[in-house]
Amino acid sequence: MRAKTRFAITARMLIPLLMLMIGGASVAQPNDGSQEAARDGGRKLDDHRITEAIDSQLAHEPAIPAHRIDITTIDGIVNLSGTVSNLAARRDARDIAESTKGVLAVINRITVDPGKTVDDEAPVDDVKTALLVDPATESFEVDVKADEGAITLRGTVDSWAERRLAGDVTRSIAGVTSIDNLVQVEQPETRSDAEIAPEIRGRLREDASIDDSDVEVTVDEGTVTLTGTVGSAFEKRAATYKAWVAGVDTVVNENLTVEWWAKDPQQRRSGFTSADDSKIEKVVERAMLYDPRVESFEIGVSADSGRVTLTGRVDNLAAKSTAEDLAQSCIGVWHVRNLIKVRPEDYPTDETLEQRAREAIERDGFLESYEMDVRASDGTLILSGVVDSQFEKDRAQTVMSRVQGIEEIRNRLDIAADWTWKSDAAIEMDVRDELFWSPFVDQDAIEVKVDNGEVTLRGQVEDWSEVSDAIENAYEGGARVVISHLDVESGADG
Repeated sequence: MRAKTRFAITARMLIPLLMLMIGGASVAQPNDGSQEAARDGGRKLDDHRITEAIDSQLAHEPAIPAHRIDITTIDGIVNLSGTVSNLAARRDARDIAESTKGVLAVINRITVDPGKTVDDEAPVDDVKTALLVDPATESFEVDVKADEGAITLRGTVDSWAERRLAGDVTRSIAGVTSIDNLVQVEQPETRSDAEIAPEIRGRLREDASIDDSDVEVTVDEGTVTLTGTVGSAFEKRAATYKAWVAGVDTVVNENLTVEWWAKDPQQRRSGFTSADDSKIEKVVERAMLYDPRVESFEIGVSADSGRVTLTGRVDNLAAKSTAEDLAQSCIGVWHVRNLIKVRPEDYPTDETLEQRAREAIERDGFLESYEMDVRASDGTLILSGVVDSQFEKDRAQTVMSRVQGIEEIRNRLDIAADWTWKSDAAIEMDVRDELFWSPFVDQDAIEVKVDNGEVTLRGQVEDWSEVSDAIENAYEGGARVVISHLDVESGADG
């Protein structure tokens, strides 16, 4: 059960996703005992089982040393402690915990220990370089200071999204142990509460990962208050982030409560309604306006029965990937065809691209320890070598996409780890358990069948993102191959 914070589909999921919409919808009513044992009084989930579920999820994450993380749960409040080697792993551990059914909040006391002596100048130089060479942050006026790996960011940017992006780029750098993001947002001169409130409501309504049916938004002199109910701690964080739009000074979410059963379709006041293609196109276009990686480009969006095609030109590969991720996250979209062309402002030599790629690998907190071979040819970067997991392979793809001048990536990295054999019965039980503990899928609507490690999923789900989450759950349950025959019935409201 990977947290939705990634906003990207792993490579191993692409093949089965091509088979979406094939087959019929049947409904399973799984009951393996462990799920029932987790329930208390019908709605409250047992703290011990929540802890076990989080521990299991962390163990599936190759970038997180699960054996070094301690978990305690009291009345749905999860406390994480222990040590990881980089900030990105610390954040991912929090996101996984927040994405576990029954978790009301997460207290993250995990510390970062790079495992080596950190010279203040090294992370400062690397952070400055990363902000400068990243196509989306190169124009940011951000000052960087360090104290034994603790980074402080100061400066001014144009939006809350740009402030967050500066922190995200910094978080990925090897040797950074903490971030104090003091970057200021240059707010517009005047913006009324009457303008802000409907914009936030629209952002919540159009995100497929957020059920806004029981969320109320009020704005008073730039202070946004969110009240109501959401289905997970991660959804609460996502809704809070969506509320930070131009003109907002503060977001208050104390009265936005988390109830895992709020994701149960039987408990919702209203579901997602069908939308015509013109509405879907507007939803995707609006999503592009909020992300610093794509907002400056003219990207064409066309929809045909929920199938979205993206066209246009961008000057970096990260913008092309981000545009696809944003479209996939929009309500009503179940498939994205990305025809965006990458046209850099200049065309570096192959030697320059290779050098930039090697430097990006060395700066990254996840990839620095791997020996990857990089070779460039006419703007295409070819990656080869061996990594430990699909996550590292995908991470390399993401990091390389941010290197200026790269137009295409051929990711030929091999994965050292082989599939670990489990009996079909054990896989089926573990897949059902993964589906149960995910707040992003309705496990009662999904039928699971296993044959020689091959998992087949059938049923009807609400949107495209629920399909991808179910497939990821199946892999994490031990599947060798996942075939999806999940039907999608979704749309956008408004």
